[in-house]
Amino acid sequence: MRTKRILVTGGAGFLGYYVVKELKKFGCKNIFIPSSKDYDLVQMEHVKKLYKNVRPDIVIHLAGKVGGIGANEEKPAEFFYDNLMMGAQMMEQGWRTGIEKFVTLGSICCYPKLTPVPFKEEQCQTVNRDDASIFQKQKKSLTLKLRRHSKKD
Repeated sequence: MRTKRILVTGGAGFLGYYVVKELKKFGCKNIFIPSSKDYDLVQMEHVKKLYKNVRPDIVIHLAGKVGGIGANEEKPAEFFYDNLMMGAQMMEQGWRTGIEKFVTLGSICCYPKLTPVPFKEEQCQTVNRDDASIFQKQKKSLTLKLRRHSKKD
């Protein structure tokens, strides 16, 4: 992994900072952290340009439109669309270019209310309630897309 070209979207963000720090501790030297000023990941043309410019072996997708619960409740459609498009397009382009690995994050929000602790990954798939949050549904959509790409064609 130390010689791999690793693309970390959101690498300058709160969580991304720590992921990049750990990759560097592990000896990874080819880490690319794109700027949202240079690449709007909601736009497929920008995603294609990013993959062309970086030519990653591994993608760790941490980027997302954030703003907290209040912002998500105020503009749910905008947050859903932007985050879904970023994730789906990053996955799609990675699949089309033949990257070795695509890593993205779920969230505690993916699990149904009152899920017993400790959580199990398969419990995330039970979300289909009307009261599930927009964020929860968007994360589940990306999980399903990722699972489809992980199956052999």
